[in-house]
Amino acid sequence: MQKVKELVYAVLCLFIVSHHATAKNGEADIRIKGNLITPPPCKIDNGKEIEVDFGNVPVKSIQGKEQKRQVNYQIECGENKNNWAMYLTLNGVKSKFDINGLNTGIDNLAVKFQLADQELELGKKYLINPSSPGVLWAVLIRNGNNELATGNFIANGSLVVEYQ
Repeated sequence: MQKVKELVYAVLCLFIVSHHATAKNGEADIRIKGNLITPPPCKIDNGKEIEVDFGNVPVKSIQGKEQKRQVNYQIECGENKNNWAMYLTLNGVKSKFDINGLNTGIDNLAVKFQLADQELELGKKYLINPSSPGVLWAVLIRNGNNELATGNFIANGSLVVEYQ
């Protein structure tokens, strides 16, 4: 009796498999397959903090884009075997008067960034060339001609590079 049950079960399984393996009129079988991959890891300056020092800046010299300093950074990534596109993003606490300027802790003073001659928006991804990402500049800006208090300022942000 057990062998009969096994035989019926085997025939039933074959019927089900063959029924699903052959397409009926107006139908086609479809198989979806793929391989999930991750981009190679990247580091900026080996994970160390990047410091840009403006030193002593005369208040009256902060007009337009006159007060700027180069942000020295080095990007290191694993081998890019799948031709991923690389993006650079700048994040941080926005100033009260310019949404693309970092807050400095001094009213009416912010730090904006330029990649070559392009002004960067905070939080936006920019396509860059991994072998030559471009010169990054930090630029002190003021809110119109509003007064600036004297004192130390600090602006903190994060520079992110990632493949997509």
